[in-house]
Amino acid sequence: MISIIIPTRNRAYTLEKVLESYYIQKNVDEIIIIDDGSNDNTEEIVKTFTKKFPQITTKYLKHKERRGAAAARITGYKNAKNEYILFGEDDAYLEDNYTEVLLKKIQQNETIGIVSGRIIYKLPYESNEEALKRFGYGFEKKEPFDVKHFGININAYFKEDIELPLTHALILTKKNLLEKFSYDEFYSKGNGYREESDYQINLFVNGYKIICTNDTHCFHLSREEVRIGGQRVNRFKQLYYNIYYTKYFYDKYYDKAKQLLGLKYSKNFALILFSIEMIKILFPLHKLPKYIKRKLFK
Repeated sequence: MISIIIPTRNRAYTLEKVLESYYIQKNVDEIIIIDDGSNDNTEEIVKTFTKKFPQITTKYLKHKERRGAAAARITGYKNAKNEYILFGEDDAYLEDNYTEVLLKKIQQNETIGIVSGRIIYKLPYESNEEALKRFGYGFEKKEPFDVKHFGININAYFKEDIELPLTHALILTKKNLLEKFSYDEFYSKGNGYREESDYQINLFVNGYKIICTNDTHCFHLSREEVRIGGQRVNRFKQLYYNIYYTKYFYDKYYDKAKQLLGLKYSKNFALILFSIEMIKILFPLHKLPKYIKRKLFK
C-alpha cells in the first residue's frame, strides 16, 4: 500500500480544491498532511476530508513554526507506515489513475527509485480534461532535461517513458530510500528552490533510475488560483534564492552528475550559465519597460 504525504502552509483554499483527488487514488490507505506552521483554517479542511473518507487513515501533523517543505517531507515519511510514499502538493490534482500507474512502474525494477507522471500547468479556468487535451504529449520541441538550468522542461514533447536525472515534486518513491538519502532541510528560506530536487539527484548519482511517464498526469493550479507560496516571491528574491540554492545544490552533486551525464561545463561555469538562464526567464527582455530598454541600448 501507499502513504501519501502533502506538505502545506497557509493554503487551505487550494488544499480544499485538490485534496479529494488524493483520497480517491487506488492502493492508498494513509494520507498525511504536514502543516508547516499555518495560521489559516487548514486543520478544519483536513477534518472535513477525514470525515468524508473514513476508510483512509488521515494524519494531520503540524510544525509549530515554519521549517520549510523539505522538513515537512521528512516529518511525513518518518510518520508513514507504508513501504511506498507518494509526495503530493497542496496546489495540484492527481489524475484518477496516478498511484495505480506509478506503483506498477516502480515495481518493475529494483533500480527504479522514483516515478512520476507528466505535470500539466493549467490555464486560468481550464478543466483538467481541457488541460490534458491541450497538453497531449507535450508541445515544446525541447530536450526533456535542460542542462542550462539543470531541470526538466515540463512541456517538452515525448511519448515514451524516459529516464531523467530528476523530475517534478509529485513522485512515488520508497520509504527505505528516503531513510537512506532523505531530503535536505537547508532549503528552508525564501522560495525553497531545489528542495524537491535534492533527494532526486541524490538517488540519481547513487545509481537509481528516475522515470517520467506519459501514462498518467497531475494538474497544477494556474498562477491566478495560487495567491501565496514560493512562486509568489518577487522576482529579485526568486533570482537570489534560485542562484543561492543552486550553488549549494551544485556543490553537493554537480561533479558526480557531470560524469554520469557527460556534461562538458565545470561547476562554476555551469552556475554562471544557470544564472544567465534565470535572468532571461525572470526578466524577459520584451517585458522590460520601454524606458529601461532605451537606457540599455541607447
